[in-house]
Amino acid sequence: MYTHTEFLAIVWTLWSLALTTTIARVVIRLRIQRKFYAEDYFAVLAMVFLTTLSAVVTAAAPIFEMTQAYLIAAAVDPETPLPLPAAEFTAHTIRALKLMFAQMLLFWSTLWAGKFSLLVFFRHMVVGIPRYMHIWWGVFTLVLLTYLACMLSNFLTCVPLDKYWSATGCSSPDDLKRSGASIKFATGVDIAADFLVMLLPLRLLVTLQISLKQKLGLAGLFSLGIIVIVFAFVRLFKVTRATALSQTDPTTLADGPIILSLWSTIEAAVSVIVANLPAFRSLLRNKGNTGFSKSKGERSTGYPTQITSKITASQSAIVSRNRGYELESLSSFDGDSDGKSRGRIKDIEGGGKGEIVMTRQVSVQSRQILVEETPQTSRTNFGRP
Repeated sequence: MYTHTEFLAIVWTLWSLALTTTIARVVIRLRIQRKFYAEDYFAVLAMVFLTTLSAVVTAAAPIFEMTQAYLIAAAVDPETPLPLPAAEFTAHTIRALKLMFAQMLLFWSTLWAGKFSLLVFFRHMVVGIPRYMHIWWGVFTLVLLTYLACMLSNFLTCVPLDKYWSATGCSSPDDLKRSGASIKFATGVDIAADFLVMLLPLRLLVTLQISLKQKLGLAGLFSLGIIVIVFAFVRLFKVTRATALSQTDPTTLADGPIILSLWSTIEAAVSVIVANLPAFRSLLRNKGNTGFSKSKGERSTGYPTQITSKITASQSAIVSRNRGYELESLSSFDGDSDGKSRGRIKDIEGGGKGEIVMTRQVSVQSRQILVEETPQTSRTNFGRP
């Protein structure tokens, strides 16, 4: 087990790292891109939840540690007196259990704020692609439902609910079984949500006709959720082992809450850090550059699949047989400085025939090229979403 000093050192060191990445994200957005996006607000919200979570576990930990020390001493000498008067000891125990209940709500909220930050970040790469937008909304709905399921599981662990903050807490065999089932269910839902968040961009990546180096860079960015998944498995292993041990060794009864608090905070902090990492690609994209055009509306967004390079076409034509969407792939991933490599996303909906539509020279700064079909002809739109 960890000492109180080690416990606090781990909790607040990870909090500091999460805060540092969050502040860096804000600075990048305001100094380089001069704009805040929806995913940034989710990331900041995750940091707020993490801060509250860290404060709650810090307040609850000494009470569980006091109980832990008493149980160990009482196992050696049954006549060991309580560390506090009975009424005060009971009041502290109830307070710790209430803090633990709040801790779990904050834990799930921190994780899902990070998931929504990544999910909204990935949305920028599918804007203007109808089928993928439908899939995105489906994923968004499922992730929201998984959040609600985890929150609900917290209320169903103890039946009735007020037993949660009774003097004995949820310590009966049936309560421990429900607690074990609840954490396994919630962890499974947590992991499933992480996979859902990664699924959409990785599916889109398969359709991109870009170099292997670019695909590896994008795959790494889109797979950041795997880091959180690893910590979720470690947390599940640590907590279930402590819960199982407490059923055979009463002296370890207080170990479960301490381990749960610690590993919940660790996973939550890692999720905040992971949610902030995509914002740092702006530093690579804008290295040696101001990061934005002086023309109104031409600032780089830092999104990995939006078009930010200047596109020049002279007497060019775009011919579409199976309606397509062209996204300029990112020079930031392959190190090219000309910014002219392109990836093509095949429209899996299919259908329709296209015609040559571009007849004059254009030079624009665009985020997205959309080839649409109209009843008479197909046309190419250069514009910003």
